[in-house]
Amino acid sequence: MLAPMPADQMQHVRRMVPRNLVTDPRFTQSVKELDEEIEADYYFSLRKGIGISLRFSAQVRQIYARELRYCF
Repeated sequence: MLAPMPADQMQHVRRMVPRNLVTDPRFTQSVKELDEEIEADYYFSLRKGIGISLRFSAQVRQIYARELRYCF
């Protein structure tokens, strides 16, 4: 299970969008899509980071396994 995105992170991103765009009813759908995109990007980055660390761990294990064979 992945950790949920911290609420303060979303608030930080929302503060970067001009207030008149966030409150304008014409942009309601765009703001909603922006929120969804931010959340999707967060989870993608989280999964990518986990994948990289798992791949790195597997590579490290292989290197150590090779080196340990030479020690015995």
